[in-house]
Amino acid sequence: MALVSELVRLHGGSISVASELGVGTSFTVRIPRGSAHLPRERVASPRSLSATATGAFAYVQEAQRWLPGASEVGERSVRPDELLSLSVPGGANDQTVRILLADDNADMRDYVRRLLHERWRVEAVSDGEQALLAALREPPDLVLTDVMMPNLDGFGLLRALRANASTERVPVIMLSARAGDEARVEGLESGADDYLVKPFSARELLARVSTHLTLAGLRKAAERERARLYEIFTQAPVAVAVMIGPQLTFEVANHAYCEMVSRSEVIGKTFREVYPELSEHEIASTVEQVYRTGEPYRVAELNIPLLRRGVLKDAFFSLAIQPLRGSAGLPDGLVVVANEITEQVLARRRVDMLRKTAEDASRAKDEFLSTLSHELRTPLNAIIGWATLLRRGGLPPERVERALETVERNAHVQARLVDDMLDLARIEQGKLVLSVGPLEMVRVVEAAIESLRPAAEAKGVRIQTVLDSHATIVGDADRLQQVVWNLLSNAIKFTAKGGRVLISLHREQSYVDVSCADTGQGIAPDFLPFAFERFRQADPSFTRKAGGLGLGLAIVRSLVELHGGTVSAHSDGLGTGATFTVRLPMAPLRADSALTPGAEPATGTRAPNNFECPPELKGLRVLVVDDEAETRELLSYVLEQCDARVECAADAPTALARLQEGRFDVLVSDIGMPGMDGYQLIRAVRELSAERGGNIPALSLTAYARGEDRSKALRAGFNMHLAKPIDPGELLIVIATLINGFLRPR
Repeated sequence: MALVSELVRLHGGSISVASELGVGTSFTVRIPRGSAHLPRERVASPRSLSATATGAFAYVQEAQRWLPGASEVGERSVRPDELLSLSVPGGANDQTVRILLADDNADMRDYVRRLLHERWRVEAVSDGEQALLAALREPPDLVLTDVMMPNLDGFGLLRALRANASTERVPVIMLSARAGDEARVEGLESGADDYLVKPFSARELLARVSTHLTLAGLRKAAERERARLYEIFTQAPVAVAVMIGPQLTFEVANHAYCEMVSRSEVIGKTFREVYPELSEHEIASTVEQVYRTGEPYRVAELNIPLLRRGVLKDAFFSLAIQPLRGSAGLPDGLVVVANEITEQVLARRRVDMLRKTAEDASRAKDEFLSTLSHELRTPLNAIIGWATLLRRGGLPPERVERALETVERNAHVQARLVDDMLDLARIEQGKLVLSVGPLEMVRVVEAAIESLRPAAEAKGVRIQTVLDSHATIVGDADRLQQVVWNLLSNAIKFTAKGGRVLISLHREQSYVDVSCADTGQGIAPDFLPFAFERFRQADPSFTRKAGGLGLGLAIVRSLVELHGGTVSAHSDGLGTGATFTVRLPMAPLRADSALTPGAEPATGTRAPNNFECPPELKGLRVLVVDDEAETRELLSYVLEQCDARVECAADAPTALARLQEGRFDVLVSDIGMPGMDGYQLIRAVRELSAERGGNIPALSLTAYARGEDRSKALRAGFNMHLAKPIDPGELLIVIATLINGFLRPR
């Protein structure tokens, strides 16, 4: 009462009390109107915010409700049901809404609870500590708290509620007898949603509680909607991210985005912090420009190299960057929608590359077929022309000899072309088989030189040699001779009359180097990297000076690599000559070790024109089987020149009948024949008894010249295999070998 008396005195008023035992007590407060009687220094500015219910009548009505039995008697007072019927916002009653009331004054606590409990569920406690425990146990929908309370006051309770994640958003209304703007501002600045000064009217309390409950419900609905939208956003199948502020700080980035860019922690980081590798890339300046200008950016394909697992890799994206505008209409953020298309771009590039490769291959094929036609028809022209003149007769003897030499030389040229194509096919299919053994490389080189010396002399090109006679390797003598022959043949072809070709052979540590250097036309720098590619020629035009299919060097490289070696080309340009170097690993033998028997390399593939007849062929009975009459005639003529007795059959059934009618010493048979082929013939022969010719030595003679063709012939039952076109001298030697028993018949 001392505080009340002091307050009345400060307002220039007076308070008196009258009491009668057993009857009651009456307090009378008298306060003058206006403010002229108050000291000027004690009068502050008028209140800017007053209670919604002003005047004493409302307070008197509410005070009357506190009287015992006031709601039961017919006094002129506002009953609780009348108070609840007042028009206040907040909608219908909702007993699921829980309000936590904290006040140490039991009367005030009971009064407020009675006002609210008809519409909402109310839990009332007597101090801040109890209120905090109740709020943490079950977060309420709204908290009404007095300011002055023991243990934990209203401000302490407010701070504790705001510090806890489960209660930080619960609306709090502070109730206090402290009037004035300073008290109200202090409460609101502390985090309260509202500040209500005691005494307050029931209508004002109900209106404010209902309003804050409605706002809280709207906030919760908005948060639920936001959470739902965020959930949809994070689960979206397209990569989306949002950056805010001039520093372009990531506010949101969904799972698809983080997975796409191989970054897991991007929220709260700036664009340049997330992508340090893009500081100099155009995309960094692009996103900043979109934020600065507000102009959207879209691109269907952009190469953005990203760090992925510590490795910088090219990546391609379809990208859209859209500015987000604030209330002033200016950009305050960006939304990025991206789709990685790296696989599609690489696939398209692979398709483009394959298409280009196919187009190049088709063009190369057309050029090759054109060149092949030219290269095959050129020797055919000489062969057919001179053969026609020889058949007609009338040529002088010296012309006859020259014509025969021309026909033979051009036939060998054609045979070489066919051999090159077959070799390349076998190499590409991985079916080329090497017959390796220890050999002296000097003998291989010398054999190739001797076979090409006549061509070099005819052109006026000198061949010089510097050969190490102790270079031993393990390899296929015939194939290595083919390598040297191709290199030397090319050098002679591209060297003019009076030029020089140097063949050198020497050991270099554990390798043997074979070098072929010429003083010819040289190789242009732009063509040098393609010198060993198939069908590639420095001059593919119809006016080129040198012929050929462009297969020789491709075959050289493949054969050398099959031997574990390397081949390289060097030229300082056109007109400076060229040098080709083959490097082969040496054999694990001493340099002076002798070769094993039979390891001596072949000295040539062509027999001399005037072949010698092996004595074993005299009187030999030979059965020749071929469906081509001209081939039968040729074979008969060659064998009969060596006094062999020859009988011919045009097909396999006739040959079988001849074998059973009489004895023969050798069978020479074609493979590709109509009806019954050579394989079927030899199988039928091997089923015969020895007396009827079942163990006769047999030679397959065919245009099928692949390694697998030879193997197939031997498996079928032939003892030897010889590919067409044949060299007459080689044919005679092979047949003599059969007769001498080096290959026993089955």
